[in-house]
Amino acid sequence: MTSRILAIAIISMVCTVFPETNSNGVPQGTGSMSITPSQVTAGTYHRMQFVLTVGDLGIREGGGIRIELPVSYLETAPYYWDAPQTTLPDGRGFVKATSSRNVPLDVQIYGARKGIVECIVTGKRIKAKEKITLEYAGVVQSLTWPLRIPVQWRATENDPWQNLPESVELTIKPQPAATMTLVLPT
Repeated sequence: MTSRILAIAIISMVCTVFPETNSNGVPQGTGSMSITPSQVTAGTYHRMQFVLTVGDLGIREGGGIRIELPVSYLETAPYYWDAPQTTLPDGRGFVKATSSRNVPLDVQIYGARKGIVECIVTGKRIKAKEKITLEYAGVVQSLTWPLRIPVQWRATENDPWQNLPESVELTIKPQPAATMTLVLPT
């Protein structure tokens, strides 16, 4: 009898750490993320929205989403994003989060270069198909290429962070040329 209870407890723990997956190995109930606008001009100021449509599992207190923006360090400041911040609404890099039904969210910024933004549910549960919106206002990088922004989610505080099944991609197009200087041999 004791070994049977132990086996049930182990199976329960494994199912919590490794949620059910679909035929492609993607955890079920993860939801999806979109970004607006999906195309921006390099090195310019933008207001962007990252919108998570919550999956079938919903998100309970302590769960949430996190994204990682490619912020600068030291001499690379002209090349990357303004660092996210929550204290100056009119300042560059300002981030805020809202949710369907105004469920409270706590926004935290961390990481070696302060580029990871985490939105944690602190109140009622966010139900399936409801949304969490993270807004960012700042200068985006001056390097031009399609950029994949890492996004993770978890249903509760005790769940491990999981990558969303599809990456969020932002196209960064070059600015129009304004001046060209040529130096030719004489």
